[in-house]
Amino acid sequence: MRHITSIATIAVAGLLLAGCDQNTASNQSNSPSIAQDSPSSLRDSGLRGASAPLSDKSKDFVTESAMGNLFEIEASKIALDRTNFADVKEFAMKMIADHTKSRDDLLAVTQSSTNVVVPANLDMDHMAMIDALNKATNLEFNRRYIDQQMIFHTNALEAMQDYMKDGDHPELRTFADMATSTIK
Repeated sequence: MRHITSIATIAVAGLLLAGCDQNTASNQSNSPSIAQDSPSSLRDSGLRGASAPLSDKSKDFVTESAMGNLFEIEASKIALDRTNFADVKEFAMKMIADHTKSRDDLLAVTQSSTNVVVPANLDMDHMAMIDALNKATNLEFNRRYIDQQMIFHTNALEAMQDYMKDGDHPELRTFADMATSTIK
């Protein structure tokens, strides 16, 4: 039974890795922990800092996006240390690279906004998920990490698509569109 669970975990990790890798492979260097695009290149592609105050909806979106990036980076660092599976390590490196870039992109969009603070630390809910990863036995770890990733990416995709549809800030809608492509 444990062998089947391990195989299923590896298969899910491979699917996640393949799905996240489709649209961003050409943007990544051989060093997956370094983001390719800088905030200045983001501005060149149409994302500029938000100069006006953000609405409550936009502030909530920024907070949710920032928390997601922080969580993904932290969870994936733990995965790099804990897993023995090459596919899971590769996926974790990809998540660190993608979410570091997303964090930098979000900061570029919000840098001049006067009424938003991009969180720099995880909230209690996200810390609980990190604690669950840290407390997982070696046998449980890969499954717990992959399960969290599947749930998180499904929720993140929905949040990005919702903001693209109903968001009131053009640069944040562009950010959501770019993030959606990466998540898919």
